[in-house]
Amino acid sequence: MYFEIRNCTIYNAKNGISLSSVATGTGKAYNNTIYDCSGDGTAHSGMGIALLNSDNMIVANNTIYNNIGSSHSWTGDGIHCYRSDSNQIEGNIISGMRSGAIVSTGQGCGIYIVDSFSNNIVNNTISNCSSQSTSAYLSGIGIYILHSSDTNILNNTVYDISGGNNHLTGNGIVVYETSDNAHNNLIDENTIFNITGGNDEFSGNGILIKAEGGRVIESTQASNNLIYNCVGGGALFVLFQSRTYNH
Repeated sequence: MYFEIRNCTIYNAKNGISLSSVATGTGKAYNNTIYDCSGDGTAHSGMGIALLNSDNMIVANNTIYNNIGSSHSWTGDGIHCYRSDSNQIEGNIISGMRSGAIVSTGQGCGIYIVDSFSNNIVNNTISNCSSQSTSAYLSGIGIYILHSSDTNILNNTVYDISGGNNHLTGNGIVVYETSDNAHNNLIDENTIFNITGGNDEFSGNGILIKAEGGRVIESTQASNNLIYNCVGGGALFVLFQSRTYNH
């Protein structure tokens, strides 16, 4: 069985489109317009498109805007992948993702990949994502990769991203690891500009690759990216036992 969700307009929903435990390779969401989704206090809500335990899906050419998070982590993002592998996320336009008033982590992100492998993020345009909470961290990020490997981030445009004053907010592209050892993520030929962070030293960067807790990010390559107008240094890498190249 194969299905498509296409040419729909979806708004004022918990999630615009949610694909949960879908059979491998059977789904495609494209040419949809999704806006004004808001979190309901549970994880994985307030998303434009959520892939949860769903592999080999295509998410393409959707327009997603003005989503907002709630009091729970992992809400208010444009496209969210959780334990979902080998998906193609391409040609989407995402803008106006915002964290909620009280937030833990992972809100207001354009594309957020968690505990997933071998996903392709290609030719997306992401703008005006922000962390609005004084308690937020790891929020207000264009593309955020957490505990994930073998991700290809290619030819995306990320701009007008802003964070608050807390840890790791307001960055263009982030690869972050705290629990396992991530490896083989490729960040190539992206354009990143107008990135504004707060007071934290790991905010306001074009690309941030960071491991904590003795973890390792191995063989992650950042090459041929155009980065400018970043308040926080731009293209900051904090790596442990890693091989990283930036050209």
